[in-house]
Amino acid sequence: MDPVKLINEKTNLALKITNALGYNMPPPFLFGKSVVVDPALHSWDYNEDEFNAKYGDNFEGTLFLVPVKLRLEKENKDTEGYRLPLDPLISISGKNIIRRRYVAKSKMRGSIKETWSQDDYEITIAGLLQADDQDALGRHISRLKKYLEVAESVHIVCNLLNNVFAITRIAIESYDFPFTKGVENQAFTIKAYSDDNYQLLEEK
Repeated sequence: MDPVKLINEKTNLALKITNALGYNMPPPFLFGKSVVVDPALHSWDYNEDEFNAKYGDNFEGTLFLVPVKLRLEKENKDTEGYRLPLDPLISISGKNIIRRRYVAKSKMRGSIKETWSQDDYEITIAGLLQADDQDALGRHISRLKKYLEVAESVHIVCNLLNNVFAITRIAIESYDFPFTKGVENQAFTIKAYSDDNYQLLEEK
């Protein structure tokens, strides 16, 4: 399921519960699965085995709900950066770039594939910022905005991206803070590309 659609559906469902009960409650995220935020697991060297052993089936890993931390180049990797308060959904898309050549009057079907190269991964991070009051929510939005608007690649700490796809930096192309039901809730969507650290040499 599209992560953006899933976030929106869960937020809208939270509104229905708020209207029915008369007071605001956290959105019932991921079909009753609990969204776990454990300060002990917010460190830079997040350990997936430790997380799974502690929470077991309460963590819905098949939907790629994973802890995410953002950090700038100038920030200390151990003490700085911004850990998203709720674990977001991550969608990853990749493709190969293939150069094809067609032989004139060939009796063979198709083309000759000459070169292959891998394009950037396209990454969508869809999540929810949630706080006890509007002021705290505003601080969360301001902190996240700092990383979204910076004119450089952003380091990302995420077990799925780092260890499975070898992505440690992303270039953020666009972001969205749509209208979200509930004064303590703010949904967001980030679209980015993987960014490898190329070393370009100048010819003298």
